Amino acid sequence: TLINSLKVNSVHLVGHSFGGLIAMEYTHKNSNKVRSLTLSEPPLLRLKGCEQWYKAAQKGLIENVNLAFKTKDTTQIMTAIFEFFVGADIQDQVPPEVLRSLKENLTEMEALVNSNDPFPNISTDFQVPVMLITASNTMPILKCTNDALVKKMPDAKHVQLSDAGHEMWMTHPEILSTHLRDFISSNQSGNDK
Repeated sequence: TLINSLKVNSVHLVGHSFGGLIAMEYTHKNSNKVRSLTLSEPPLLRLKGCEQWYKAAQKGLIENVNLAFKTKDTTQIMTAIFEFFVGADIQDQVPPEVLRSLKENLTEMEALVNSNDPFPNISTDFQVPVMLITASNTMPILKCTNDALVKKMPDAKHVQLSDAGHEMWMTHPEILSTHLRDFISSNQSGNDK
């Protein structure tokens, strides 16, 4: 709806994490409206070589976090989430404003753990230029999917941030903005805004 309301011929689409999965799916269904696609660490757990993470996510994330949601206790829910992604409950180490933001966005996680297909198998074949952004200090589950995606898309521009984690857009906005501007500029057409 937003893209249609912009009244432009095409857009430069950027998706981070699960937003990357959404951006990929949109691009497949609407390739004529996407000028370029930038993906940062989409959790493509069904890529070859990452099957063990798909199984681990089904049990450790989907089942355990779903059980935690039944308690309606945000602290327990966050414990289950952190235990899967980080290996320990680190709520006491997370800045209060970040923890508050995570708790305010638990609806997304609840939708994920109740989805019929939380980690869809999305094709990586695109008819548009693609930039992949990865972080060296990301979670092991995403290191696997990042490596597999880079191998599967050798023609994509790849930017790796050596001192960043999965929250790269919060910790490295200037660097990422520069890479994004350069990539978009190199894929600009006369009808783009």
